[in-house]
Amino acid sequence: MLHLNNGHDQLYLYEYSFYDNNTQPVPLTDVRGAGHTAQTAAVLDQVEDNLTNEYKKMKEIMRDLWGNFIKNGAPVPPGSSLPAWPPLKPGVTPYMSLGRKVELREGPIYEKRMKFWNCLHKKYYRPPSRPRSFQ
Repeated sequence: MLHLNNGHDQLYLYEYSFYDNNTQPVPLTDVRGAGHTAQTAAVLDQVEDNLTNEYKKMKEIMRDLWGNFIKNGAPVPPGSSLPAWPPLKPGVTPYMSLGRKVELREGPIYEKRMKFWNCLHKKYYRPPSRPRSFQ
């Protein structure tokens, strides 16, 4: 919320979780899912010989969202076929879920994960201190 408190009012959150049958499983498992930076591949050009129709559609959606944000400052312009996507506001955290279904969701994104990391931080964090000099 630091950005909001400093006057940046065009902030948008999204969760990219799209995967299809061509998505490689997580190593040593049979679980498929979107890995770190998977959305980047959806935006960039690549060899498109073996892409599923679902993935081609997601690439189109991602390019539209990013292009609209670059051109207009908002990822979903009025009149779009995509769900309306309002920017963040203090106390309101809408985010676009970009998976097999594209939908706007409300509430803290990854709330359980954030509680876990905040708990660890509170328990183990120590402010930086000067190194002791060696004699």
